[in-house]
Amino acid sequence: MTNTNDDDRGLETPTIDRFAVVLQPTEVFLEWARECPDSDLDLTLEELREDASIYLIPDMDDVSDCERYLERNYIRIFRNEL
Repeated sequence: MTNTNDDDRGLETPTIDRFAVVLQPTEVFLEWARECPDSDLDLTLEELREDASIYLIPDMDDVSDCERYLERNYIRIFRNEL
């Protein structure tokens, strides 16, 4: 569902009732990526994190609902990241 809010200038700003999950690589990921065959990855962790992925997930009542959603869907997200 999309809602509309007025900002300070009186402009309508659309909003979406969803949670956002931000995926940022860790040092473990960076080490794994550098060990892959034919890898010429020459980036720092900070540089990798500049291009983080954001997934919109359904609106949930609390954090435990989000955790359950991610437990059921992490493989699909992981595959998408590859």
